[in-house]
Amino acid sequence: MAYVSRNHDLAGKTEVSIKELIRYPLVLFNQSFRMHAFIYNLLSKAGEPRVLMTVGNPESLKRVVAEGLAIGFYPNIVLKFDPFVQNGDIVALDIMEMHKLTEFGILYKKDSRLSLASREFINELKIQAVKMQQAFHLQS
Repeated sequence: MAYVSRNHDLAGKTEVSIKELIRYPLVLFNQSFRMHAFIYNLLSKAGEPRVLMTVGNPESLKRVVAEGLAIGFYPNIVLKFDPFVQNGDIVALDIMEMHKLTEFGILYKKDSRLSLASREFINELKIQAVKMQQAFHLQS
């Protein structure tokens, strides 16, 4: 997802193309974040991204976006319930060319007995998965 300030030119949209995004200053996580290369490569398909700055702190990125200095990028799951998004300071925009679903799984030896902590962890993951499906209107 792309995120913009409530006063940004794109704030009235719900979906944008990467061609639109690269026309504006961008803030990206620095190269120590895996997301940096993914987003930079995606944007580069439409031309040269106008990276204003890179940051190493998620809170800094949100503040740069909220101040209207640049467009930022986060996975939807991270910011859906963030106060900046909830109060409207930051507006989420779908990226047309990016519809990626993340899957999670758990691997363990079939013939081994799981500890109580492991079983509780798996149960909690199942509970959280159901909550996410409901929050994001996903099908199982």
